[in-house]
Amino acid sequence: MNNNKIYPLVYRSFFTIIALLGIVFNTKLFTAEFSFKTFLYYTTQSNVVALALFVYLLVRTIISIKTRGIKGDASFCPKMTFVIMIDIFLTFIIYWTLIAPARINTSFNLFSFANITVHAVTPLAVMGEYFIFNKKQNLLAKNMLTVLIYPAIYTFFTLILGSFKLVSFKAANDTTSYFPYFFFDYYKYGYVVIVYILAIAAFILLITYLISIAIKRKPSLNA
Repeated sequence: MNNNKIYPLVYRSFFTIIALLGIVFNTKLFTAEFSFKTFLYYTTQSNVVALALFVYLLVRTIISIKTRGIKGDASFCPKMTFVIMIDIFLTFIIYWTLIAPARINTSFNLFSFANITVHAVTPLAVMGEYFIFNKKQNLLAKNMLTVLIYPAIYTFFTLILGSFKLVSFKAANDTTSYFPYFFFDYYKYGYVVIVYILAIAAFILLITYLISIAIKRKPSLNA
């Protein structure tokens, strides 16, 4: 399947549109309800990065078809795709295990198009992109550690933002917080926040390791 560039062209075109719509609807971008604060959430940022990835891959696919024809390999920047896949998969896992349960039996619509798209469809689409269209490869330890770079940067700036109480957020129980996610709120949870952060970092590395094992065992679609 990977020898025909029509498949990745259609896949990347479709999920470019889906990722864009998910961001627009989730942030309420073109409505009076839009707030810049939505771009301070890891979910929004990781979806924007995923959108940028799909746009980049789509453009590379179109250029490749025009210059080299419809047949051939359409795998571009697999290591970058891998890192983005892990980072947005964190959105999927954290949301559905830690955040969504607190919103059950509330007025929040867990299964709206916007919510499902940014927290499930786009993360799984990036994973599909990596596994379907990239060659099997051995990932070095340094490649796997790069998945921590963006979450670490996000954590640092989020804690700084909350420390100076620059922005307030509405928590799941309708209270006010200075952090976009409860597990960063050291005003409420104290040093337990360190445990949360370290646990999430360890979880990211665990996911990375397990997926790297799956990659090694994956039959090569390009062989």
